[in-house]
Order: sequence, then C-alpha cells, then structure tokens
Amino acid sequence: MFAATAHDTTPWGGAAPLQPFATPSLPLVQPERVLVPRPENSLSPEELLNAPVDAATSDWITNLQNAVRDDPDFGSVAISEDRITVTLTWFGDPSATLREQIDAAPAKLRVVVQAADFRPAELQELVRESMQPGLVPGIQVTTGGAENDGSGLQLGISELPAGQTLQDVGHDIATALDRTDVPITVEVTGQVIAFTGSS
Repeated sequence: MFAATAHDTTPWGGAAPLQPFATPSLPLVQPERVLVPRPENSLSPEELLNAPVDAATSDWITNLQNAVRDDPDFGSVAISEDRITVTLTWFGDPSATLREQIDAAPAKLRVVVQAADFRPAELQELVRESMQPGLVPGIQVTTGGAENDGSGLQLGISELPAGQTLQDVGHDIATALDRTDVPITVEVTGQVIAFTGSS
C-alpha cells in the first residue's frame, strides 16, 4: 500500500469512512463508509500488496503532496490496494489548491476526501507537547503521531507505571494537554489501549 502524510509516512489503515469529493457548490459533510467492489478476477492479497503504482498516478500523488503539504488542514493521501481509489484526509472545506489537484487526477482514479475530526497540524502539535519531559510525572512518551484519518493520536510510552492501565495513561496525557476531547491510543510492549476522549 502506498501512503504518505504531510508529517510522516505511516500507512493509512484502509477500512475507514470515506466521502466522495464534494462539488464546489456543496459542502464537505461527515463521511459515510464507501466500499469499492473488487472485480471477479481480482488479484490475491499478496499480489495486491505488490502491485505497482503506475507512473501517472505516482506523479500525480507526488504533485498533490507538494502542493498541499504545508496546509494545516492536510492529513494524508493513500491509494487502495487495488490501485483504483485515492483517499485524501482533510479537515474542513477543501481548499482551492486541493480542488485543482483533484481535478488534475488521472481519469481512471476515483478520488475521495475523508473528513478529519481534528486539524492535522493541531494533532501534530499535540504530539510534540505530549513528548515534553515531565508533562505527566512518571510517564515518558517515546513515540507519537497523528492518526492518518485525523481522528486522534497514537502514542508510545517506555513503560507502564505500576498500578496504572494504558487507559489511565491516555486519560492522564489528555488531561495534561487539556484536550480530553481528542482520542489517544497508548501502547507499550505490544499492548494497545485507546482512550476515546470525552466532550
């Protein structure tokens, strides 16, 4: 799977809600799940993972990323395993630049815009803040990133403090950041627990 983001290169998880790109006269709304049917003679999972991205598609994705990478609303761009659908994660209404790039997409591609729950640049700033030493006493955040779909944060800690759960740690970090509305997934030594946030 080919994927890239404005700030990192973590692959997009795939089965996330998608929204067809809105026309200029229509607002971008909360996405609905869109499934792309596979042809009857579809490739095996191994073949799909290794299927090349053609030059025209690769060049277009590169140009798109270069055009919008500094926009705080841009989250990620990814192509489906069958190389038919390109998904763009974006916060708020698409910019004129994004619309121009989508209009320039190769005709064979289906381009969808997935609405991010939070501004991607804001999530990246929260990641940086969460990694500041001493933010939460006894908790050392060693890795972090925004979810590629703009739905929250993924953080890694060096070890789990005695008497605490990963859910507790996620809540403590969210509280210290004063952003309990942002879901935080915390992991350590292979364990993963999500703090889903609260309003």
